[in-house]
Amino acid sequence: MSAVTARPAAMPREGGARAAGTRAALGIAGRNLRTAFTTPSLLLPPIVAPLVFFTAFSGGLSVLAHVPGFAYRNGYLSFEFVFAALQGAVFAGIFSGLTLARDFESGVARRLLVGVRHHRAIVGGYVLTALGRAPVVTVALFLIGLAAGMNVSADPLQLLLLFAISECLAAMGALWACGIALRLRTVQAAPLMQIFAFLTVYLSPVFAPVALLSPWLRAVARLNPFTALLESGRGLMQGDFVRLGATAAATAGLLLLLYLWAVLGLRRARAAGAS
Repeated sequence: MSAVTARPAAMPREGGARAAGTRAALGIAGRNLRTAFTTPSLLLPPIVAPLVFFTAFSGGLSVLAHVPGFAYRNGYLSFEFVFAALQGAVFAGIFSGLTLARDFESGVARRLLVGVRHHRAIVGGYVLTALGRAPVVTVALFLIGLAAGMNVSADPLQLLLLFAISECLAAMGALWACGIALRLRTVQAAPLMQIFAFLTVYLSPVFAPVALLSPWLRAVARLNPFTALLESGRGLMQGDFVRLGATAAATAGLLLLLYLWAVLGLRRARAAGAS
């Protein structure tokens, strides 16, 4: 009988712990987003960089649309918009991890480690920050693309799926960068956060379809999980469902691996705080 009566008593405590963790994550995200959206030096870089890439690539390389074998119906502007939007989402996540590194230097993150009982909620708060910042980049790029004459053949569902892909990439970028920030706890880790993201993003069919890449880059791009997400996004923009199964599998696998990477980083940060 005692075992039967003890169980219901434990369930409210477990539910209360989840609620406390959710409140902590939302509080961290709310603080970070308020700071980001009211500080131009924090708001503009994640927006300006993708805009510069989008403008430069779609204008200077638009001649590639006339290369034999380039079969993207919506034109080069739409082709490059998807890349710029997904790249912008990744780097919105990177900037969220950089915020965590900055918070370690200011002492805020160390206070969070002491004050927040469930430490995974800290990582959750910075991931939510990335999910709040990435849509600003995507919408800005989309509006500029429309103003420049970008063709959009996607229906509302396909645009929603494209948005979901960008949000997943923002979460991946945040988990990767938070893992670095939790291990090194300094903004000097910023180059390390960015270099692997740059390599992953640019070793994919950035400027042309996979079939038109040089042999070595084609081989690497086919192994690169970012390629599946990019090709799915480009398919959605022209009204097609392309490689959605591969995209779902790559997204689930990467989110799981990067979540474990961030959680192990939490252990390192806790150990460093205790020493």
